[in-house]
Amino acid sequence: FVDHPRYTDVLVKVADTLLDIYGDLMHQSGRLAELLVRLRAKVRLELRVQQDLTMLLGSMDMLLAACRIGHAQTPAATAAAADSDPAPLAKQN
Repeated sequence: FVDHPRYTDVLVKVADTLLDIYGDLMHQSGRLAELLVRLRAKVRLELRVQQDLTMLLGSMDMLLAACRIGHAQTPAATAAAADSDPAPLAKQN
């Protein structure tokens, strides 16, 4: 469940706490060591995925901002804005 978006925040903290508590006991039990290694790998993978998604969101925000700026500066957009502005019509009448 560590990779389920609904539970990730809580479970990553729980997993980190478990690794802190039981990490020193790994050498006492082969099964515990195996489970903790699997847990650590899963948490690391999930953190990497979240970092990649955060970078992707940042890139998408930059692209959307550039599109908005580019769209606002095109001559067609400027002409459309002038056509929809009621002030020039009032001056003509």
